[in-house]
Amino acid sequence: KATYEDLLYGLLLPSGADAANVLANNIAGSKKEFVELMNKYVDKLNLKNTHFANPTGLDDKDNYSTLEDLANIFKYALKNKEFKKVISTMEYKAKKSNLLFESTIKKTIDRFNIDMNYLIGGKTGTTDDAGLCLASIASYSGIDYMLITTNAPYKKPYNFHIVDAKTIYDYYIENYSYQPIVNKGDVLVNIKTKYSNPKNITFRSEKTIKKYLNNDFNINDIKYEYEGINELNPLNKKGDIIGHVNIIYNDEILDVIDIKLNSFIMLDLISYFTDNMVKCIIIILIISIVIFNLMPIRKKKRKKRKR
Repeated sequence: KATYEDLLYGLLLPSGADAANVLANNIAGSKKEFVELMNKYVDKLNLKNTHFANPTGLDDKDNYSTLEDLANIFKYALKNKEFKKVISTMEYKAKKSNLLFESTIKKTIDRFNIDMNYLIGGKTGTTDDAGLCLASIASYSGIDYMLITTNAPYKKPYNFHIVDAKTIYDYYIENYSYQPIVNKGDVLVNIKTKYSNPKNITFRSEKTIKKYLNNDFNINDIKYEYEGINELNPLNKKGDIIGHVNIIYNDEILDVIDIKLNSFIMLDLISYFTDNMVKCIIIILIISIVIFNLMPIRKKKRKKRKR
């Protein structure tokens, strides 16, 4: 008897198709019913270009996928801690049989002496139609990577999927890193105020924002594009989102920052009166006339009460 744990390691390290079939039969009752479960998961993950025909991945006209779908499947699978643990293991000894399972990735790297210390693990795949394939994860300088390559030439020396991965990983490790696109305290936008003092309010970034960019990135090439209210007044409330700033680099929006009003806008009566002098004079005159006309009526009412 083999444990499910042994079968999972046998499946994912040395690519054991026998382990795949045993797992399928035990979980669903048959390989056919297990394939139905797999395709239900395809629908659940909203994968439009993937369909399974067997549990092993061997060539079949109804067994197909795309790189984009494979990436989504791999990302979903990596959320499972047990799955990530298994594919990150290079060697495993079965509990009862003492069989030693060695990762196909490790075997290829050791055989061809390929330097990939940053590689955490992954899963190889090889068929006549698909070529040499690899879904892998890596980590370097605090940055985690996930990569899927397919259709490398299926011919000796049978290492092109590993070489492809190394070429791509090395390129990004050497040429890309997290760069600050906005520093804490940077001015994002100045907005005018009406009937208030000061006459404009400066909004600054509350935090530093970094993005994964090419090392030749220059923060001076960053542009801020504000969209929102262009003039504030005392009717605007503290806490309101009055707009947002698009952080743009090479005509691409890297991030969007909401502009929030963090203080009250106090009414400046002198400013209001100056800007609305005619209106204010008319209002004052109307109020004065009303008061003047009401005064005799009040006197008559008082006399009646005395009598």
